[in-house]
Amino acid sequence: MINILTKFSKWFGSKDKEEAKNPTEPLFMYLSVIIAYLTAFSSGLSVSWTSPVIPKFKTEENPFNHTVSTSQTAMLTSFLPLGAITGPILAGYMADRFGRKLTMMCLAIPSIIGFCILAFSHIIEVWYVARFLLGIGVGCYFAICPMYVAEIAQNHNRAKFGCLFGVFITLGLFYPFSIGAHLIIPLYAMTCNIPLVVFLIVFGFFMPETPIFLLSKGKTKEAEAALMKLRKKKAVEVQDEINEILTAVKKDGDGQGGFKELWRSESAKRALIICIGLVLLQELSGIHPMMAYLKPIFQASGTTISPDVSTVIFGISQITSNFVTALVVEKIGRRILYIVSAIGCGIACAILGTYFFLQTKQVDLESVYWLPLTCMVAYMIFFSMGLGPLAWSIVGEIFPSNVKGIGSGLTVCVSFTASFLVLFMFPIVSEAASMSAPFWMYTVVTVLGLIFVYYMVPETRGMTLAEIQETLKNMGNKTKKMENPHPASNNLENVTHF
Repeated sequence: MINILTKFSKWFGSKDKEEAKNPTEPLFMYLSVIIAYLTAFSSGLSVSWTSPVIPKFKTEENPFNHTVSTSQTAMLTSFLPLGAITGPILAGYMADRFGRKLTMMCLAIPSIIGFCILAFSHIIEVWYVARFLLGIGVGCYFAICPMYVAEIAQNHNRAKFGCLFGVFITLGLFYPFSIGAHLIIPLYAMTCNIPLVVFLIVFGFFMPETPIFLLSKGKTKEAEAALMKLRKKKAVEVQDEINEILTAVKKDGDGQGGFKELWRSESAKRALIICIGLVLLQELSGIHPMMAYLKPIFQASGTTISPDVSTVIFGISQITSNFVTALVVEKIGRRILYIVSAIGCGIACAILGTYFFLQTKQVDLESVYWLPLTCMVAYMIFFSMGLGPLAWSIVGEIFPSNVKGIGSGLTVCVSFTASFLVLFMFPIVSEAASMSAPFWMYTVVTVLGLIFVYYMVPETRGMTLAEIQETLKNMGNKTKKMENPHPASNNLENVTHF
């Protein structure tokens, strides 16, 4: 098994100058990423957990002694995003104060409690609490997990590992569809705790804290030991990386951290703008309505292809394209993938909007019955090339170390707030106008996002975390020069006027 994983790590690794010096990427680092991403898997299955459960409310498996109303079902699904909105800022504060590793372990506990409640409670109001606890866990994982992975990765594989976050979320999303329908609710809920229990045991005993956090707290020996373990190198061989991280941490540590530093630091402020812009592009481009209303959309399209078959094809395309993106991102770069992704998603949404518009005009579309499925699969492929996985990869790497937790937490709050609003508005807009309206809105969002990425998002391929901060500072300086291109003449004018 170890030999297979070692060969896989060689094949999966980037072929650049750094790898030429060290052709085999350490297996332990891959294992660290995989174990950390069990929380991403848990996030995905938490989101879609209700999908196979809700139909059982109308059968003998209903765990309550009453009929579950439509409003109660809606509340059951909506409490998770509400929890996801409230958790990340606390998680960010804890990550900056107590460390990434301890925070991730502590915040697995609400999710474990939530699944236990779902397994054994027979009161719908208590289920609301459970879903809220699961939401807290999901929001916290989104804030901290990409940060942890970005800080243990190397420059040439940071984006690759960041993209795997999307792969594990997608695998988690489709776990309930494959398992949940075949198990009774208590057993199904308890199986969802297995990834988190494995995470707590293996991560807690074997995986290190990030070297960046340890050095920011003055724990040089512990940081050196962590790097030796992650890189599979001797103490002398990791000194250059230790010095590089120390230099970056000292620059970031000029401020005290927290919310004030987030607004005062030019690079932190620009990082926050970039991250919020990217997650808004991700959420407002229509991914969550497509996932949540997949079967209704296919049914509304009038296609003869089975909604169940369409869902399977949609899921396979999502998992495959996420994985392929992880393979190629370090060779192609973030910006190019983002631009291609936005263009592809925009075209797919525009065609879908046109299809549904023609349908309302009673145009015969039987000859193109395959078009909705083709467009939605194309949308998912293009989304998974950039808009989906790369957003969280960039969030994990772009903030200065002293505000990384707070910055990531705020970004996740914005992300889940936007997700909640988009999911809430989709059926309302579709019913008030037509199914074409939301898809044309998503097209406009992708066009605006394309402009945002082109002008605001830097290419960080192969950069150290310190170089990323310098790039952000330089971007800010260029903006200031454009706003005031002749400072000397302005001063002279002021003196003359005086």
